[in-house]
Amino acid sequence: MELLRAIKTYKDKLLTDLRQTSSSLFLSFEAESKQIERTRDRLMEQKKKVNEIFQSNDILEIFAASKDLENISVPKDKLINNFDCPLTFIRGEIKYLSKVFGSIEESNVKPNLNHKVKPLLINSDFLSDLKNFKMMALPDGTLLVYDLQKILNLEITREPVSIISTIKPGSYCMAVNSSGDILLANGSSKLKLFCKDTKQILPTGFDISSIAITALHVSQNNDILVAGISHEAPKLVVLNQTAEVKKEYQFDNINKKPLFTKVTCITSNHKNSIAIVDITCKSGYGHVHVISQDSNTDTVYKGNSYLKVQGSEFKPCDVVSTALDNFVVLDKDNKSLHILNNEGQAIIAFLTNQLITESPDAICISGNSHLYIACHAIETHHKTSVYTIDFSRW
Repeated sequence: MELLRAIKTYKDKLLTDLRQTSSSLFLSFEAESKQIERTRDRLMEQKKKVNEIFQSNDILEIFAASKDLENISVPKDKLINNFDCPLTFIRGEIKYLSKVFGSIEESNVKPNLNHKVKPLLINSDFLSDLKNFKMMALPDGTLLVYDLQKILNLEITREPVSIISTIKPGSYCMAVNSSGDILLANGSSKLKLFCKDTKQILPTGFDISSIAITALHVSQNNDILVAGISHEAPKLVVLNQTAEVKKEYQFDNINKKPLFTKVTCITSNHKNSIAIVDITCKSGYGHVHVISQDSNTDTVYKGNSYLKVQGSEFKPCDVVSTALDNFVVLDKDNKSLHILNNEGQAIIAFLTNQLITESPDAICISGNSHLYIACHAIETHHKTSVYTIDFSRW
């Protein structure tokens, strides 16, 4: 009998402990559930703020909101985002922005591009018969607009804009050399020289064997950058003024896979970085490589996630460098401009309808300070337009 009473007493104790433990666990789960719900509500509110900021085209608003964004209570190492190139915010004064944006100028007031857009007066639709044209600024202050059929030299220092000369045939890609003359290529391995004074097209000693040139650029230190298609894989070649090869970029050093598919545009900046537009499929989708020749690194920009949701995939068609060594990329299909820093990280991307009403076709930059946007004539209510924007602060 004593044994049975002991067993019953022990059983009652176990049941009491179990009820207390169950009650404690329930209260704990309930508290955790409430905490999770509160955290979820805060994160949803934070997500709403982030979405509002990404949809904003006001640069000042973005920076003003950064203080709120840094108060998120979830540890940073547990956060996962799906943005290809999210905006980065750091606390502190505006003077520390160079840590985020690289070469962007320190200032308490960021430039308002809407107040610096100027349309140039044009009395004729001289771009109406050009197809997939490109544009280039010359040292004398004029512009070259060209496609495969012809090259137009435009006088833009006096309005209305006028045509100085027309040269036929056109060119696939062009670049200004150190003497102010123009190197051009038409899909072969050889470069030609267009002498601006005599209006003659002459042969040069540059013959990049086994490559069909698709893009061309002369760097700040007068290196000649040539990209094209070869029998192995597309490549980017850096040459000096005597046609000696300084560097080649063709395969990934780790995976030994081709770096490029089809390079259609090249530019560079004072910091020895190269930005190229690489088209990856026939539909025109692609990305932008920013290659640092000093550190031998390659950063790939694949567009802005928000703009992809609004339209189609990223279709870069042109890239230029600015006075502060940033890069401006045009996606004319999605009607957007993307500004990258010297390392290839996104500073901001925005739709061009914040600046102009027409659809952009080509961009170029003059003296690293004035960005020109050319727009085709569209139907009867739009005519050829060229806009200039002060980009000296970028």
